[in-house]
Amino acid sequence: MSSVKVLIITVSDSAASGRSQDLSGPEIQKILQHHGYQDISTTLLPDDEAQIRQTVQDQSSDGATDWIITTGGTGFGVRDRTPEAISPLIERYASGIVHLLLSASMKHTPLAALSRPIAGTVKNTLVVTLPGSVKAVRENMEVLLSNGVVAHAIDLIKGGSGKQVHAALGSSHTPSQATNPPDHHHHHHHHHEGHKAPQPRTLLSHDPSVPAPGRHRISPYPQISLEAALQLILTEIQPLGPLEMLVDPALAGCVLAEDVYAPQNVPSSQTTNVDGYALRSSDPPGVYNVLTWKTHAPAEDVPQGSIFRVNTGGPLPAGTDAVIMVEDTELVSIIKDANGKDLEERQVKTLVQIPPGENVRLPGSDVRTGDLVLQKNEVITSLGGEIGTLAFVGRKEVKARRKPIVALFSTGNELLNLQSPNPLPIDGWGGIYDTNRPSLQAILKGMGYIVVDLGIVPDE
Repeated sequence: MSSVKVLIITVSDSAASGRSQDLSGPEIQKILQHHGYQDISTTLLPDDEAQIRQTVQDQSSDGATDWIITTGGTGFGVRDRTPEAISPLIERYASGIVHLLLSASMKHTPLAALSRPIAGTVKNTLVVTLPGSVKAVRENMEVLLSNGVVAHAIDLIKGGSGKQVHAALGSSHTPSQATNPPDHHHHHHHHHEGHKAPQPRTLLSHDPSVPAPGRHRISPYPQISLEAALQLILTEIQPLGPLEMLVDPALAGCVLAEDVYAPQNVPSSQTTNVDGYALRSSDPPGVYNVLTWKTHAPAEDVPQGSIFRVNTGGPLPAGTDAVIMVEDTELVSIIKDANGKDLEERQVKTLVQIPPGENVRLPGSDVRTGDLVLQKNEVITSLGGEIGTLAFVGRKEVKARRKPIVALFSTGNELLNLQSPNPLPIDGWGGIYDTNRPSLQAILKGMGYIVVDLGIVPDE
């Protein structure tokens, strides 16, 4: 197969951007090399329909590539568009290859029914789309390369007769099958002709509904490392779609789906960071009349001989440039009502003169217009900081990814529900308490997931 030029295209947003490692592409390359293919090129593309189509079109022109294999983007994810990208280019569909791929994968998992492979020719190039998982790639490559399926297809596409492939397949037949006419019976007693391949006496299945004696004793799924499992999760699982959500405590546990920028300066005007009195920095120590929001409009200049009482975070009224702390003043006189009850401060005495800007926060001193305050993909925790920040910049709604809903159930006839332990119909044995389900439920709820408890399911 040294003369066959192969291009492997891995289609993955995360792998193309460097957020995750491409696992399926190198696996295909390793399998091809094991089968004698030498001229192999690889490329990484995002899940972009136009880029995928243009790449396949370029590589199939003028005999640049004999076989294009794509991996990824064949499922039902929002960004899975590989079949849609390539279908307009296909001149002759290879529905038999598609059936071969699906039937091979369906032997291992019913979820293969959710794959949407296509295969066919683009000019003189064979194009086959595979799923993005390493396991599915192994299964599909095995059937494509066995019995000369792809080799025969490429030979025919390139204008060959397929005789070499037929000859290779024919050489694997037994002499009695190849030379004896069907009505001629021979009694061979030597040991190197006419033997059939050994066949097991039992027909074992991976179907869990088959009775126990008929099931395989060894799992068909190879064990993989924790690192590989995590990488598969990052590669295969797509984020939930964004929703416009209210900024309230229910947002805790969600993931931001947008960058959040400050729409205005915070604070928007000069404010005080202490409880005290706004005045002019030129005002010397002395006795002053006290103004409040009820007795004076903040937009008007504070008159000479007066100061304006402010609380922490409140804006400074016009004509003032500093705030004296309440601790640096003394009460002089009080306004009383007709019954002699204290109503309001009339006059206070300032004990010190303060410089300009004392205890004053300038506009934009916390956040300026356009500042990035929260980044996309940040988790909104239950500690309140992120929700407080959103409220701080005046965001009433924000785009976020909702918390995943996880359904949990345990399986096993031997399990008992801790809160309602129904006795088992087994004499002398009371069963074991189901511990995994409540443990996982506590972990998931602690991580912010919504959990649906489906209880215990018997082994049926």
